[in-house]
Amino acid sequence: MKLLSTMPVRQHKCKKSRREPYEIQFLCGVAGIMPIHIIAEKLEQRSPRAVCLKARYTGVRINPPHWNDEEILLITSGKFSNEEIAEKTGRSIPAISIKRLRLRNKVA
Repeated sequence: MKLLSTMPVRQHKCKKSRREPYEIQFLCGVAGIMPIHIIAEKLEQRSPRAVCLKARYTGVRINPPHWNDEEILLITSGKFSNEEIAEKTGRSIPAISIKRLRLRNKVA
C-alpha cells in the first residue's frame, strides 16, 4: 500500500489555472458587447470554452451583440458569401448562416 506522500503529484497542463480579479471584472464589463473569441484573446491563454464556463459560473450572461443595419445589408445583398461576411464582421460562419435563414434569404 502506497502512502499519499509518495505518490506523484499531477501537474496542470494549463499555464494559468486561477482567474485574476481583473479578468473577471473585464468579463463582466464586456459580456454581451464583445464576441467570446475576442474576449478569450484579450484574456491571454484562455479558451473560448473557458470564458463561457467562467461566465456561467459567475452568473455573467454572455449574449452575442445585436445585428446592426450594415451587417444585415451584407447578408441580404446576396453579393457576399458567409465566409466573406464572417471576415468583415467578426461573426462566426454558423451565426451568419442562421441569420441568413432567419431573414429568409437564399445563401449566396
